[in-house]
Amino acid sequence: MSAEDIKKIKETEKRLQGEIEKARREAEEIVEEAEQKAQKIKEEAEKEAEQKIEEIKKEREKEAEEEAEELVKSTNEEIEELEKEAEEKLPEAVDLVVKEVTGE
Repeated sequence: MSAEDIKKIKETEKRLQGEIEKARREAEEIVEEAEQKAQKIKEEAEKEAEQKIEEIKKEREKEAEEEAEELVKSTNEEIEELEKEAEEKLPEAVDLVVKEVTGE
């Protein structure tokens, strides 16, 4: 093996080491970019999930509020009916009390 052959081998080895180093750096960059993209996707998914949770929460609150309003309305109607019945029966109740007091 001549000195020229050894020189060519060393040059080839040096060139290959440079290419290997370049490929390693490129691979590291690709991995880093992939990790950044994955993190961004994760953050976006978390944000979307939080927004969806808020939407569902607001919907449930609205439904609960509507149910409460309906219950209040229904209760008020029932109270009005009871008051009306009591008002209608008041004369009869007064007559009964008068008869009881007077002994009739």
